[in-house]
Parts: sequence; C-alpha cells; structure tokens
Amino acid sequence: MKWLGLILAGIVLIAVIQSAIGRGERALNAPVAVSRTPAPPPRALSTAAAVAPQKEYVNKTCAEVADMFSAQSRMTDLQKDKAWQDGYDGRWVRWTASVNSLDGSAFGGIQLQFKCSKASLLFDGHAEFGDDQRDKLMNVGKDSQVTFEGRLKDHGDLLGLAIGDATLVP
Repeated sequence: MKWLGLILAGIVLIAVIQSAIGRGERALNAPVAVSRTPAPPPRALSTAAAVAPQKEYVNKTCAEVADMFSAQSRMTDLQKDKAWQDGYDGRWVRWTASVNSLDGSAFGGIQLQFKCSKASLLFDGHAEFGDDQRDKLMNVGKDSQVTFEGRLKDHGDLLGLAIGDATLVP
C-alpha cells in the first residue's frame, strides 16, 4: 500500500512538471509586441572621451614599491596581493632605475632588468619594451641610469616587479 502511494505521488509530480513546462513554452512562443518608434541617434563622444582613457599613475618611487612587494617585506603574501589589487595592478609608473641587464624577450621585444632599491640584492624587477624601442635601448649600458614609463603587470618574490608597455623617457 505504501508503494502505491509513492507511485501515485510520483505521477502527480510528473504531471505538474509537464504542465509547468508547457506553460513556459507557450509563453516563449507568444507574439512579442514591438515598438515602431525609431531608436534615438547615438550620442556623439567628445574628442576627449573618444581618446584612450587617462593613464592612472602610482604616486610612489620605484624603491618604495619594490620594497613593499619584495621577499624582505614585512607583509604577508595575502596582504601583498590585496595591496597590489587595490593600488598597483594595471597602473602606470615613471621611474628612474639602474640597468642590471638588457636582453631579447622570449615573447618578442626587449626585457630590461632594473634595480632601484638599496635593500635588494640583485634586481627589483623587469620592464618589457617593444621592438620599436630597440634603437634607443642600444645606447643603454649596464649599470647606467634610465628613466622609463610603463604599466605594472605583476609582482613576485623571485622576479620582482613586472612592467609592460614600457618606453624610455628622455
């Protein structure tokens, strides 16, 4: 008797579900009212808005940022990641640093390894330059000071700061 009640409840449940599905399909197939009023013309963008968005710059020195995200920092990795997301990731920098090395990048372009903090042992990060900067970079020697501009991409204990879209600044 108990089984008969369960079977009957299952049949009722299936009927309810099929009824709900049928109502949904009828609603999907119902005609849709379309407005025949013309859409408003698109708003013209001002020349300032049509240009690429303004670059947002970090207002700290290379040494300050390098020290904050270095292995010697007093912040935990969790704190570093939060600070990076909140104030550094994707933002632009204009820094002067010492050249540690200058090599072709595995992804094309040129990679400049730099040092700007007295606390770091070897280097503080690397900046990726496009091939269009090759002629300017050919005149840069090891241990020379360069000023560059670029966008912060990443940070890490081993490789330091990663800067993309870099250009030399006169």
